[in-house]
Amino acid sequence: MNKERRKIDLLISDAEFVVLDFETTGMKPPAARVIEIGMVKIKNGKIADTFASLINPFVPIPYGVTALTGITNSHLSDAPAFEDIAYEIVKFIGDAPVVAHNASFDYSFLIHELTRSEIEFQEFTTICTLKIAKRLHPKLKSRSLDSLRKHYRINHRNLHRALSDATVTAKLFLKMLKKLEEEAGIRTLDQLVKYQNLPKNQGKIRTVKKSLLGDLSSAPDAPGVYFWKDREGKIIYVGKAKSLKKRLNSYFLSTAERKAKKIIRKAKRIEFKETNTELTALLAETKLIKLHNPEFNSQLKKFPQTLFIKIDLTKKFPHPQITTKLKCDGSDYFGPYRNREVATDTLEIVNKAFKIRECNEREFSRKKKCYLAELERCLAPCVYPDKELYELEMKNVYEFLSGENQTTLNILLKKMQIYSNAMRFEEAAEFRDAAQRLLNQLKRNAILAEPINRAKALIEIRGEKANDYILFIEGDFYIKGDITQPRDFFERALKDYFDGTLKLRDGIPPENIEYFKIALGWLNTHRDLIKIYYLKNYGSLQELYFAMGNSNP
Repeated sequence: MNKERRKIDLLISDAEFVVLDFETTGMKPPAARVIEIGMVKIKNGKIADTFASLINPFVPIPYGVTALTGITNSHLSDAPAFEDIAYEIVKFIGDAPVVAHNASFDYSFLIHELTRSEIEFQEFTTICTLKIAKRLHPKLKSRSLDSLRKHYRINHRNLHRALSDATVTAKLFLKMLKKLEEEAGIRTLDQLVKYQNLPKNQGKIRTVKKSLLGDLSSAPDAPGVYFWKDREGKIIYVGKAKSLKKRLNSYFLSTAERKAKKIIRKAKRIEFKETNTELTALLAETKLIKLHNPEFNSQLKKFPQTLFIKIDLTKKFPHPQITTKLKCDGSDYFGPYRNREVATDTLEIVNKAFKIRECNEREFSRKKKCYLAELERCLAPCVYPDKELYELEMKNVYEFLSGENQTTLNILLKKMQIYSNAMRFEEAAEFRDAAQRLLNQLKRNAILAEPINRAKALIEIRGEKANDYILFIEGDFYIKGDITQPRDFFERALKDYFDGTLKLRDGIPPENIEYFKIALGWLNTHRDLIKIYYLKNYGSLQELYFAMGNSNP
């Protein structure tokens, strides 16, 4: 076995993980053998891939194992031996750390079976969600997978099957990572490994110097931004937190990262300001870092990947494309979409339902008909440059991307029927599948039913104590209660809009793109907390307030 140490000093957000679960004939190898494997790959904080297989152990399965898992000897008679799929397993894991609940159990079987199969592999970094749970939830009576599933409100069925248990463990692990970052400041893989291996009496608050004790003790259990200040009162670090109390306490844990200890040594005071939700804390943090340029902050923020559909209006005959970038470049942007699958499905529906071009600029410049034009799936503007007709088709595309689904569904079903009547069943099946994708994703559309860069919308975000409000008006960005702006900044913009005196932008200016990315990324993962009011639907400010239940924001 090659025992080369893996690089583990990278950010958790940059790391891939493989969550593993085995079903076995007993508790310990070599007496017991593996009968099923389930693996879940985590990438960019989401489940990205899975692997599962029954495995023939060539030994009888005990009755108790069958009663627990439902796996019988007959189920395994045609299943592959472990050595038959060992290479696939190693390839699926790659360089990723292996995560499991009670990892010592699953890891012992993994090593034993790979060794028996005479497969070369490197030593794996292992993460144990059971060990983490013992330190993260010391007061829980049970830390079994099912108990933790219920504690974190993870809905899942069919426990005691490998892929099902691996999926539950993956969901649990992702929730734990979020909690560990918020409460213990754990952001790197190295910190995570050290945390899980801490003795039970460690990971507690260390001694706090007197100058910080009063500030620390007054921190509320609420979202907000915090400022570390040096002896001269200069801000040396700005941070945000879902819970100010838990986040600030995490700086004094024995597991705190090196930068946290440097900040504490230099700091003389801690100040903080509460916000209603985590999003406004995140936006305030970004603005304050730009404003104060603190010594220990990085101006380069990393954003979670967000997917948009872009329509480049600088082109005479534009067509939709998927992108992860939001720019001030004369394009319209729709989104963000939950994941690449939803964005890809949306684009495929557009391409099937509407006769717009799908070719790139190089192919378009050749001015030759392609097979899509022959199939009457494209207006072929490369040879028939009818701009008015193309714009009419693009109008329908915009309506679909803005949430008008019924017309698009009717188009797909009509095309399916036409091809079916013509006995062209392969083409008919394509439109049937596109219609099914449309039906499946009606509740998974983009957040905004308008191009992001031209949206005029008020977004209400539910907070535990009070709600937050964000206003998008054609590239401008307003936050109610923004601590970096005058007190009535938000209210004045809303009033001026309805009075017709607000100066509108032409797209998102470069200085606002970062705030749009942050806001859209957060809203994309917290859809259940938001409600959107489109300003075009209201003739006055009073009508808007009435629609909001007379709750003047």
